[in-house]
Amino acid sequence: MSFDNIFEPIQIGGVTLKNRLVMPAMDSGTTTEEHKFSEQSIAYFSARAKGGFALIIPEYMAISPYGVGNAKEVGLWDESFIPNLKKYTDAVHKNGAKTFAQLHHSGMMCVEKNTGVQPAGPSAIAAINYLEKVREYSNEEVYELISMYGKAARIAQKAGFDGIEMHAAHGYLGAQFLSKFTNKRVDEFGGSYENRFRFVEYCYQEIRKVCGKDYPIILRLSADEFLDAGSSVEDALIYAKMAEDTGYDAIHLSTGITSRNLQP
Repeated sequence: MSFDNIFEPIQIGGVTLKNRLVMPAMDSGTTTEEHKFSEQSIAYFSARAKGGFALIIPEYMAISPYGVGNAKEVGLWDESFIPNLKKYTDAVHKNGAKTFAQLHHSGMMCVEKNTGVQPAGPSAIAAINYLEKVREYSNEEVYELISMYGKAARIAQKAGFDGIEMHAAHGYLGAQFLSKFTNKRVDEFGGSYENRFRFVEYCYQEIRKVCGKDYPIILRLSADEFLDAGSSVEDALIYAKMAEDTGYDAIHLSTGITSRNLQP
């Protein structure tokens, strides 16, 4: 296998990366209870930029206070977060890297003690490691969620992020719509491949509308959920082609889900 191109530039949408080295989103454990980056967070990620990564995707960032995955997840649901986010993006840019914001909602993986509301997902399917009852989002609520993704993307753009990563992997909300294991809907968002992909497609369209035609939008997919009735490599191939046809600028491929203890 040849790695000759690792240090060559690459174009993603309207952004040129100086090389092919990308730091993927990982929980740093350094964010605050106010849903912001701490000084430690900013120092940690800017050091990765100084070390030579062309693209930093810091960690999942919540589009809604009702979708956080933990009590300290960085928020993107309100413009009041912009000064803190800008402090982060400025530090990363100063050290020579680009940075994308990963838009995240936990869906059925939410915990009520963190959000203050009952968890909800594409279908009323519970993650049994949390032992919380999950309700199904109404059709109207699904469209509201799509609008939230667009709003969060625009806030990230205003804060200096160079692009967006739509999180549809690891069993979170985007992945829950894609997976036949967690999506039992009978409206336009469930059933066929085209219907299960529609949420991810409409989120792309909303982000593109508010952020412009050249702003990079990439998609993170789980190639295999490692569940007998979940998304497989074959499914991921179909979704990857749909993502390309929709207009996503790149695909960030991963595997698995956050919790394998799911109950249909």
